[in-house]
Amino acid sequence: MKKITQFLFLFLFFTSYLHSQSEHINHLAKKTPNEIYKKIKIANPSPELMNKLGRIGLDLDCGSQFDSNGDLLIEVSSYEEAKIKKFTSYKVVIADMESFYSKRSLENLPQAKLNLRILKGKKNVSKNTSLKTTTYGNITHRFENTEIDWVVPNNFELGASFGGCLTVDETNAQLDLMRSLYPNLITAKENASPTDQRTIGGRPIYVVKISNSSISGTKPQTLYTGMTHSREVSSLMNLTYYMWYLLENYATDPDVKNLVDNHELYFIPIVNPDGLTYNQTQSPNGG
Repeated sequence: MKKITQFLFLFLFFTSYLHSQSEHINHLAKKTPNEIYKKIKIANPSPELMNKLGRIGLDLDCGSQFDSNGDLLIEVSSYEEAKIKKFTSYKVVIADMESFYSKRSLENLPQAKLNLRILKGKKNVSKNTSLKTTTYGNITHRFENTEIDWVVPNNFELGASFGGCLTVDETNAQLDLMRSLYPNLITAKENASPTDQRTIGGRPIYVVKISNSSISGTKPQTLYTGMTHSREVSSLMNLTYYMWYLLENYATDPDVKNLVDNHELYFIPIVNPDGLTYNQTQSPNGG
C-alpha cells in the first residue's frame, strides 16, 4: 500500500508538473523579447479605476500595494503599461526592475556573504530563552525567533553570484556534500520519477530523504518542496538552510534528533529546474 501511495503521488506530481512546464514554454514563446518591467505609482485610485485595472488583466492581489498616502504601487510589463496609458496617469518609480535588482544584488552580495561568515563565527550560541520550560523543547512551539538565537549552519552557503541564490548546479553540489558528510542521515539524490521521467528541458527533479536509516519501522512521512516557480528562490534557500540545520544539529539537539529519528523527511529543493535555469540565463546577477 505504501508503494502504491508513493506511485500515485509521483504520477500526479509529474502529470501536473509537465502540464505547468508546457504552459511555461507556451508563455515564453509569446513573450516579447527584452520586455521591460517597471514599478509605477497611481495616485489614490478610485474603486472604479481599480476595477478597470483588474479588467485589463493586472494582478492586484499579488505584488501590488498601497503606500501611506493611498497611492497604488504595482509592477507592470511594457504591454500592461501601454494599456494603462490609455485611461489613467501614473508615475514611474523604477524604470527597469531587472536592472534595478541586478545592480542592487551586485552591490549587496559581498556584504551579505561577510554577514553570513560573522554569524557562523558565533560558535557558542546559548539557547537561553524567556519561554517557559514547559514549552521550550517542544518542537511545535519553536516559533518565537526573536527570543532564541538559532545557530547558523556552518555549511550553509550563498550562491557565488545570481544575487546569492544557489544555481541548479550549486544546489546539486550541496546535496552531494550533505550526503558525503552525513551518509547515515540523508540519502543520495535521485530522480523523483520512478520511471526516470525528465522535464521539458531534459532535467531530472532530484529528491532526497533525511531520516536515521539505522532505525527501522514505519514512520510518518513529510514532503518539503521549493522552487515551484522560476523566481521563488527564497524557498530554495530556506529549504537548504533547514536541511543543513537538521544534519548539523542532529548530534547535539534532542528535538532535531527526535524529528530525524522518528520521521522520513523528503526534500525536493528544486521542483522546477527548467524555470530556475531560465532565470539564471536571463538574470545571472539576480534581478
